[in-house]
Amino acid sequence: VSSPANTDDSFVTSTPDEEKGIRHIDPEWSMRWVRDRIVPSSRQNIGQILRENHMEAYDEYLFLIKNQGRSCQDECYIEEL
Repeated sequence: VSSPANTDDSFVTSTPDEEKGIRHIDPEWSMRWVRDRIVPSSRQNIGQILRENHMEAYDEYLFLIKNQGRSCQDECYIEEL
């Protein structure tokens, strides 16, 4: 995450891991990211969406994997290494 251009650098801190290029995302933020990228369980036609994806039940992880975390709002996606 980049800071705004007019931010005083004296307020920007980093951890030793970040200085080594190691990034950590806590579980709460990673779950927020996942939920922002998948079909919500409250979607009106969720039954139809489940059938079209050959799923018997709503599963956040399966939706994320099936769609590679893709969103129409950006170019980000996940892929297996």
